[in-house]
Amino acid sequence: VEASAETAKTAIDNATSENDVTTAEEAGKEEILEEVKDDAITDISNATEKAIESIDNLDNLTDEEVANLKEEIANEAEAAKQNVEDSAKISDVSKSDSEGKDELSDTVDDGVAQDFVNEYASGDDNNPYDITDDKITIDNIEQILSGSDAYDSLTPEQRAKVDLIISTPNGSE
Repeated sequence: VEASAETAKTAIDNATSENDVTTAEEAGKEEILEEVKDDAITDISNATEKAIESIDNLDNLTDEEVANLKEEIANEAEAAKQNVEDSAKISDVSKSDSEGKDELSDTVDDGVAQDFVNEYASGDDNNPYDITDDKITIDNIEQILSGSDAYDSLTPEQRAKVDLIISTPNGSE
């Protein structure tokens, strides 16, 4: 970006008419915007790789859950990149980049929450305990209690997602 700004500044300094100055300013702004877009797309790509890696590191998700989360990540990444490409101002690029990474992070949080529920709060049928039907029994107390430290280590957003899964009948959102 600094090189593009310097090139634009030199073009403006060398302009011989008001029209040349305007043309140089516009070309410089466009070049800087394109560089910012390229950086944002790289940033989103890196965040996407990190999100997929995070999902791959969750040991208690089913293959279907992993596939669904990865598909959601891919869709969110593509949407974020398109929003960046469609941006006409640097502030719009920054906003699209930030919002896209937030969505990726939210999807990873969904995965972490489901992973937790699968590990600590699901019965033999792999459905989350339904607080309206399932009771704490001698058979499931060890499993539930072993998750208390893990639960405490989750972010507030992840705990809210766990709570939603557990409090919704059959774990569906």
